[in-house]
Amino acid sequence: MASQVKDETGSSVLAVEPGREYSVNGINFTTVASYNLNKDFHPKGKGWCGYVVTLAGQRYYVVGDSDATQEAAAVRCDVLLLPIGGHYTMDVTEAAELTAKIKPDTVIPTHYGDIVGDRSFGRSFAELVKEKAPGTEVELLLHE
Repeated sequence: MASQVKDETGSSVLAVEPGREYSVNGINFTTVASYNLNKDFHPKGKGWCGYVVTLAGQRYYVVGDSDATQEAAAVRCDVLLLPIGGHYTMDVTEAAELTAKIKPDTVIPTHYGDIVGDRSFGRSFAELVKEKAPGTEVELLLHE
């Protein structure tokens, strides 16, 4: 993809790999493998990534299009953004269980209410997090 962007725009991009640390313009981040376990949409072999970025002393983990993987469960963060749509990614229950393993202060569900996953998934996810990960605040960007 990096060479395609360079060919089409003339701009260089940083191609990243899972499990590495990077710094761009003073912003440090770590990449985490992002893939499906039992679906063909996002195979592990593609090397796609989620990102852990530290800003103002807070660690933000953007999971990306992924299922609940061992790599994701090993991340420690303050704010977790994870997909809950279920078709291309983990579903509401899997996402709540992953939240309970990571134990962030705040979780923000993504990838639902538009292309996949009904808007009601946000409320269902929030209820499951309350049960499985007490103490984690859920911030819903989409409401029913």
